[in-house]
Amino acid sequence: MRPKKRLFLGLLLFVLVLLFSLAYSIWGLVFAQLGRVYREFFLLLDLGLGVAIPLLALGLLGIVVMILLQRPWPVLSRFSKSTMDFLFPLALLLGRMFRLDKERIESSFIELNNQLVRLTGGHVSPRRILILLPHCLQLSQCQRRITYQAANCRRCGKCNVGEILSLADEFGAEVAVATGGTAARQAVRDKRPVAVVAVACERDLSSGIHESGKLPVMGVPNQRPNGPCRDTVVSPAAIRRALESLVNGGTI
Repeated sequence: MRPKKRLFLGLLLFVLVLLFSLAYSIWGLVFAQLGRVYREFFLLLDLGLGVAIPLLALGLLGIVVMILLQRPWPVLSRFSKSTMDFLFPLALLLGRMFRLDKERIESSFIELNNQLVRLTGGHVSPRRILILLPHCLQLSQCQRRITYQAANCRRCGKCNVGEILSLADEFGAEVAVATGGTAARQAVRDKRPVAVVAVACERDLSSGIHESGKLPVMGVPNQRPNGPCRDTVVSPAAIRRALESLVNGGTI
């Protein structure tokens, strides 16, 4: 089952309400009997929240409106990614306080991000798309090194790598295999794609999307039947859908 976007949206709304409550409480402290230094400190803090909260609310409104209307909203879409990135750590903290499963929150964040990328990503040339794979997708017993050269794969069919390479050939997209977050960021810097289809676990995907800035990233979570970081699998059909969505401007 696909994760529910409303879980992360609900956490974003709750965080925004808490920030508004904090700003209101600080405003009361400003008029309390405080020393000059503390009074000025709380006043500056409240002014900062007074600027940030409306912008974050505008971004959250943009997310909701675009999802409901299923089309981009140019005036509001520029705030949507910034709002998600800014509130993402606070949403995770809030989820921990309520003892919500972290992976569920990350999955919801990824699904919401993918939906926004479909709506706002536009038409991307397949040759400017990078398919970013984790090294654990390769069969652990395989002797062929594909980390720095994915073309070394023999496409024997014992893991998903060969299928994905054939898919990349079909679309004309590039493929890179990364051993971790640092290698993944280096691959993005080297290839300089316009958009990325990334495969990883929910933790790595959510952190990568969070750090991606303005670069559109479609996240495809892998499955881990043998535990984390070993002989993982992914649905090539899910990667195809992500590629088609980017190439066709979100129409898939």
